[in-house]
Amino acid sequence: MRDCDAIVDALTQASPSEAIVRSAAPHLRDCPTCRGLLSLDNALARSAGPVRQGAALVAALERDMAPVRYRSAAQRSLMPFGAVAAVMLSGATLLGRPMTSTALPWVASIAMLGLACAGAAMVLHRGPSGLGPPLRWRRAYLVSAGALFVLSTLATTRGIPPTLSLTNPLADHVGLSAVNAVSVSHAPTLGPMQNLGACASTSLVFAGVIALALLVSSRRTVPVSSGSMGAVVGASAGLAAAAALQLTCATHIAHALAAHGLPMLFATVLCTFLGRRALAP
Repeated sequence: MRDCDAIVDALTQASPSEAIVRSAAPHLRDCPTCRGLLSLDNALARSAGPVRQGAALVAALERDMAPVRYRSAAQRSLMPFGAVAAVMLSGATLLGRPMTSTALPWVASIAMLGLACAGAAMVLHRGPSGLGPPLRWRRAYLVSAGALFVLSTLATTRGIPPTLSLTNPLADHVGLSAVNAVSVSHAPTLGPMQNLGACASTSLVFAGVIALALLVSSRRTVPVSSGSMGAVVGASAGLAAAAALQLTCATHIAHALAAHGLPMLFATVLCTFLGRRALAP
């Protein structure tokens, strides 16, 4: 090894000055370049001091170093799947509407419920590397959820009533809030837009309960594409809400798309942005 190379190698060690003084003192007297390197190393060693850390950096380091209690997938699934069960029970009983007796709405509701639960399982699944399901799976789920809702709506909705009632007030036609969903039952004479606000607000409440449970259960567990995972959260929550209303509100296609479908779309878009904040580590 050349003397210059030996000095450069010595400068990378813990105590370069002592090593150089002992072994390369004659070469340092004859080589100004190596003397300059040694002087620079000594100057850097004297100026080096403790690194100042700002309050934000200290807080971030303390948060990252804090111990995390491990929760299995079964433990994390209790809250979201419990929320799905509560929403389905509320849609079937608390709304005070008679449930349909035909088979097709039941099949559609069960299919939407099954796909909604599959979306919740996708959110909770971390995979062997901890990165969750691939991005293409999430995109495929979003397309499948939208397609299933549209197909179920087309298959189960009834025809347009021939006339609208002129004796009922406007509030009975449109519905003002979720209260109308209980106090005013669907009547074919009121037309397809009856209880539009009632069903929409009810669907938003149902979807919000499920989405909140999923976001809390999966908080800070999605290191890659957390926005797309948030979209899966919103789509599965909206689909479960639509499944809860399917058994008691299989009416005209315009009502179903507006009052049941738009809340699902709204939940998907909103949870896309919420997922970037709540799901990202």
